Amino acid sequence: MCGISGFINYKMIQDRDLLKRSLDCIIHRGPDDDGMFFAEGFSMGMRRLSIIDIAAGKQPISNEDQTVTVVFNGEIYNHLELRKELENKNHIFKTHSDTETLVHGYEEWGTELPKKLRGMFAFSIHDKRKNKLFICRDHFGIKPLYYHLKDKKITSFASEIKSILEDKNIKREVNTSFIYDYVSFQYNPNAETFFKNIFKLAPGHSLTIDLTTGTYSIEKYWQWNFKEERDTDYESSRLNIKKSLHDSVRHHMIADVPVASFLSSGVDSSIIALLAQRIMKEQGKSLKTYTIGFKDLDSEIKDVKEFAEFIKSDHTEIIVTFEDYFESLKKCVWHFDEPIADPSAISLFLLSREVAKEVKVVMSGEGADELFGGYGIYQEPHNKFIQLVSRQPQWFKTIFLYPLLALVNFTVKHIPFFAGFPGVSYLNRALTSVRSRYIGNANI
Repeated sequence: MCGISGFINYKMIQDRDLLKRSLDCIIHRGPDDDGMFFAEGFSMGMRRLSIIDIAAGKQPISNEDQTVTVVFNGEIYNHLELRKELENKNHIFKTHSDTETLVHGYEEWGTELPKKLRGMFAFSIHDKRKNKLFICRDHFGIKPLYYHLKDKKITSFASEIKSILEDKNIKREVNTSFIYDYVSFQYNPNAETFFKNIFKLAPGHSLTIDLTTGTYSIEKYWQWNFKEERDTDYESSRLNIKKSLHDSVRHHMIADVPVASFLSSGVDSSIIALLAQRIMKEQGKSLKTYTIGFKDLDSEIKDVKEFAEFIKSDHTEIIVTFEDYFESLKKCVWHFDEPIADPSAISLFLLSREVAKEVKVVMSGEGADELFGGYGIYQEPHNKFIQLVSRQPQWFKTIFLYPLLALVNFTVKHIPFFAGFPGVSYLNRALTSVRSRYIGNANI
């Protein structure tokens, strides 16, 4: 994890101390090194966590005549393939880092560069010839990128809001315009943030800024394709998924430092750890795996330990207390910048903090349930009971089913004997629209 930030002053005034402060406040993102770049009325920099080409990969990195300069947070997994393609087009590399691929890639493909990339990234490229700035965020928005607007001009950008707020000319005003969205969905689905005039660059989007006029444009370079493809049979689909997973894990393990994996009792992290261990075994090494559990609480520690023994990983259990959990809340709030309605984020913070003492790169299974339909709610269209109830005419629901549901909910809530009574959740789901159920899933 690295961090970037930049500031634009249309009066052509440089504030080197401001850039340094903005980088210092995100030193946790990149404790290994820092780097700064200055042009007329513009500055940008980065904090680095060294993963690839540790010795020569220092940023910012420029091309031969210093007309294209980049600061970069993330990792380009197909940089070796792109490097070969660019070298065949007579581009000359001076490092082995994936960062330099962005420089020569921009020279070759311009703003079409993001379409060639495979990875997680947020980067800023300064184009001296055009006096423009090209900023981009990865396809899924894994890496964060924020920017500040004043008088319809972008004045700064950064990996974290706190970096932008190092500019004391920016008012710290709370934006409450979408508070209902937040309490409904448990996250902020908007481009706006909880700070007025600070916005998120959306996933799969790029931002081009004219440093002379202050005009800017935001372009979408990628979007999800949900088109159904039913031309393949089950066995072919299974093999394709297996091949894709193996290829993805192998690319994620490209690093000049040790790579480890979080491990839970879930299928997602278990598959990743299994594939990673096989790859490590090819190299004569063993994968480090880590899991977290709470003291004096029945957890998945036992199941995880059995799986770690099965794949023969070098496993570590990190046990924390509820006191550790609540004591870390204040620190987590500072890191999050905005409200996050996910209590597991605290556990992930505690786990990451301990693992960071040993390794720099860790894989996890985040997002697998959403992608592969791991949650029970995704199976509802195939549930016969829910289908039967939801198909009933409205008059039947009004006269019989809604009163029955109210009685059942009252009984379960007020009579302990019926707590956890099977089938109640199915009845609730069958009689509630998807829209209402999704919004009502948030509890305050």
